Amino acid sequence: ISSDTEIPKMVVDLYHKFQSDIITDDYKLYATARFANELINYIAQDANDFLTKLSNTLIAKNHDYGDSFFKVATLMGVFNSFSIRLLDKGFRLENLTSGTSTMVSDESIMDTKVDLVGYLVLLIVAYDILGGH
Repeated sequence: ISSDTEIPKMVVDLYHKFQSDIITDDYKLYATARFANELINYIAQDANDFLTKLSNTLIAKNHDYGDSFFKVATLMGVFNSFSIRLLDKGFRLENLTSGTSTMVSDESIMDTKVDLVGYLVLLIVAYDILGGH
């Protein structure tokens, strides 16, 4: 593993630290297990942080937008409502990653990714509540 990959530097450093612990083959399994455990903890914490941000974003935006996703889903159908929002965010992500200048500076690529996942959550909930209509 090298640090020029997309793996976070902390994970690369952790991997190299555990590799230096491998003195003999007897320690290889132990060091690999330690590395795997630390990597799982890192991923779990990262996922937990993301899910917390997602939850907070969904609650705040539902409040600010007045439950617009479910209002549109009731009028146009769950999948249509989801598709419209997904296309909007897809185009936004395309613009943010294309290198063109943007006039709205308070939405990052991560914000857009959170919104995309949020719409997937809303789609699942809407299908459960509205039965996909």
